[in-house]
Amino acid sequence: MENTFKAPWGTFLKVMTAIALIILLGCSTAGILGISGILNINLAEYSLLWIIAMIGIPALTVILTLFFIIRKYEIQDNKLLIYRLGWKKVIDLSNLETAEFDPKAVKGSIRLFGNGGLFAFSGIYRNKKLGNYRIFATDFKKSVVLKTKEKIYIVTPENPENFVEKVKQLR
Repeated sequence: MENTFKAPWGTFLKVMTAIALIILLGCSTAGILGISGILNINLAEYSLLWIIAMIGIPALTVILTLFFIIRKYEIQDNKLLIYRLGWKKVIDLSNLETAEFDPKAVKGSIRLFGNGGLFAFSGIYRNKKLGNYRIFATDFKKSVVLKTKEKIYIVTPENPENFVEKVKQLR
């Protein structure tokens, strides 16, 4: 579809996801080895806590964050649909003021709340240039800043220049 844009993963997201998965897999592996007795850990009194902390929390983290993968973006009427795994986020663009491609938009940002790189960058971030903004990103180099009267959003579609043109056409 001409109003649908893929959300390809950039190198930084691939690296962050790999590091996070290695850490989480390492925790789970240590948890399993501890339970089986290979690590020589005395779990007599703490085995349930050990299972929750070392196996349950890492596994739950991976499973829950999988649902927040950003698969694609679609512009439909005055809305932006952000497709996740099994659901979609809808952003109203009827009050859109500007849309611009800015590959350096997230420079100097800090995460206030959200996901910092396990399958996506999403949540509430802040930097000096934009103030607080919502991000739904997979590749910072493809950042498109959408400013509405109420909020600022950053998305990272496959072809940012074309995406900006489509948004402007459908306004």
